[in-house]
Amino acid sequence: MKIKTITIFTILTIIFLSIQTALSEEIRFRKIDSKIIGLNSERITTLAFDNNNHLWICASNQIIEYDGKKWIEHDEIFDQIDCLKETKIGHCNTISDSSFYPTEIQISKNNHIWVSMQFGLVEYDRKKWKLYSREVDVRNFKIFPDDSNKEVERERVYEQLVCFVIDDNNKVWTIFDDTIYTIIDGKYEKYYSIYNEGTKKGIPHKLRFRCMDVTYKFKHFNDEYLLLGTSWGIIKFNIKSKTLRNLTPPLIEQPFPVYSINTYDNETFWLITEEGIVRMKESRFNNDWTIFTKSDVFSSEENLEFRYFMKIFITPEYEKWLIVKNRTIGELYKYNDDSVELVFSLRNITRDLSRSKINNVVLSNDNKFWLATDYGLFVSY
Repeated sequence: MKIKTITIFTILTIIFLSIQTALSEEIRFRKIDSKIIGLNSERITTLAFDNNNHLWICASNQIIEYDGKKWIEHDEIFDQIDCLKETKIGHCNTISDSSFYPTEIQISKNNHIWVSMQFGLVEYDRKKWKLYSREVDVRNFKIFPDDSNKEVERERVYEQLVCFVIDDNNKVWTIFDDTIYTIIDGKYEKYYSIYNEGTKKGIPHKLRFRCMDVTYKFKHFNDEYLLLGTSWGIIKFNIKSKTLRNLTPPLIEQPFPVYSINTYDNETFWLITEEGIVRMKESRFNNDWTIFTKSDVFSSEENLEFRYFMKIFITPEYEKWLIVKNRTIGELYKYNDDSVELVFSLRNITRDLSRSKINNVVLSNDNKFWLATDYGLFVSY
């Protein structure tokens, strides 16, 4: 009888602990009051943690730093941007203000803050902000206020920044339109033109760039590469030899658009594509590909045609998190190769479909998830 009692007690204890563990692992999110942050607009485009574990968020026309105690707005760079707007187009403004909104933020190894906008990059070196834009042409054109007067207006034309990445040596790589540039001594230096040189090597002329990944080295070789996500699949660019090669999974008749790339160990790369999620295990001579379609990821067949993979985020523990758009609703899933678990959705939080998108997710040192959404900033608890 005593043994049975102990056994029952042990079983109940195990069940209780299992329930407690499950509850402790459940992730919930709360929204941070936008007035406390000082947001002019709740649309947060992206966010990142620097090397001091300070959170940086980019809103429509703001860059804000959170040091764990207070929110600090860095508005001085936008004074330079306003001057750029005036100089660029004058009173004949043909570019919307959204061209000057922050789109991506990255932190270099030396803890500099780099933020991209359509016209170029801005850098914060912990002392001041610096603006990097690429003016490529100055055009003269005529405007006719009425039939009698003619005026000549000068319009400065800038190339559009597609994407950028920072390597382990704090070197910044950018793509403007079809050309790879680096930043040397505060100026953009042309490194490689995809259309001029790349089309000679089998890269289609109508290719469009969408994203790029950090440079990396194979463990046993001294080669460094950029992985370029394009409308025509993945391109591997050898930095040293300035050669490129298109990478295509087997059994795929035509390369597919790649929207984002992520890795944690620089050996296994996760691609968000039009076909689904693609895992690429890289080696010097061969690639091991695995494709997970939407039907592979979601066990339910419901509304698959309305679900779109947006981004994949990988934690230091190799946990994978998916940002998904379900019709117009942003959702966050915890993803294993054979299952997914819905963790967060904006469906029941906002009825405004124009403000229901999740743009990015990051993880702090204390293992809290932070979400950048069109409806404000959310943090797990």
